[in-house]
Amino acid sequence: MVDALAKDKTAHDPHHVLRVLGFAEEIAKNEPEADMEILRAAALLHDIAYKEGFFRGEHGDVSAKIAEPMLRAVDFPLSKIPRVLQAIELHNWFFHFEKNVPVEVKILRDADRLDALGKHAIERATLFYGKDGLAKGIQRNIDATEDKFETNRGARIGTELIKELRIALKSIADSD
Repeated sequence: MVDALAKDKTAHDPHHVLRVLGFAEEIAKNEPEADMEILRAAALLHDIAYKEGFFRGEHGDVSAKIAEPMLRAVDFPLSKIPRVLQAIELHNWFFHFEKNVPVEVKILRDADRLDALGKHAIERATLFYGKDGLAKGIQRNIDATEDKFETNRGARIGTELIKELRIALKSIADSD
């Protein structure tokens, strides 16, 4: 799996997965009802569809289908698998806006949003939009995330990262 993701050119590589996991663990510190076993499994497998070459769009369903036999193979608690799969299926914050979802879904969506911001946003936007579309890509990430966080901790972190991105946007504009 790591080898397949390492070849990914969509910014959904192992580094992205580990950053999302880190953000999820940070957000969960303020969400005591979150089941960390469910959250960690969902964070690690949320973009597994990319290893199959599935690109963009609604990849949550595909990732969940791939993840289920993997979870069973490692004897993950059977009672928790449905919640892991739900978090994976609904993690894509460009396509899913459901509000009445388990906290693990909200945390995973916020963690994934956060990786579209901050210092990694420029690298990821370059991969998605190319150098000529960098400013547009960064602004798209800001517009897609600002005021859309579902957890208080995610919103606080996101606000800081968006401030950093706005400074970067100004630098890009000034260099043109």
